[in-house]
Amino acid sequence: MNTEMIALNNTTDNPLTMSPAETIKEMFDYTDENGVLYIPELTDDAVFDEDRRVCRCVMNWNRADAEKLIAEHQSLYDSLAKIAEVTEVSGDIFSLKFTVDTEALSKDLQAVVDTYLCGTETGDAVYRAKKLLKLMAINAPKAVINIEACFLAQAMAVHEYGQSMEVLDTIRTFNEESPV
Repeated sequence: MNTEMIALNNTTDNPLTMSPAETIKEMFDYTDENGVLYIPELTDDAVFDEDRRVCRCVMNWNRADAEKLIAEHQSLYDSLAKIAEVTEVSGDIFSLKFTVDTEALSKDLQAVVDTYLCGTETGDAVYRAKKLLKLMAINAPKAVINIEACFLAQAMAVHEYGQSMEVLDTIRTFNEESPV
């Protein structure tokens, strides 16, 4: 086993430039016949080094599930973009807070706010949705928004179809200890 078996293994020489749909497709393609998927640990960095940690996820999905997830992600992304138009962001760069004018939203968009932004749900997908909304609301560069959208896609896949996840050692150790 080596880093070529790790999906989304971005380096300085190979930064994350794929779309969220490509991210989901790559995750599915890298899931082995036993449902095992190795991915880098989710962090706030777009480019990683060999000292970041690897996660071993056991996934239960098929190609139709991956395609469905792509559509769900696109729908959520489009909804967040519309919500961002009526979102006010305040605070400094380290503690951005957002306020959504829910009265200006349709019932469908209010449901997205309730589920992903103001509800009691927790987890990586909710965290990533909130962060993506903030980036959209402050008109962050498209590349930054795309990277966060890919992180959201990864979090949604693991949340929806992951049966278990364990954090392994660093990529460097993973390479040294794994058979080629």
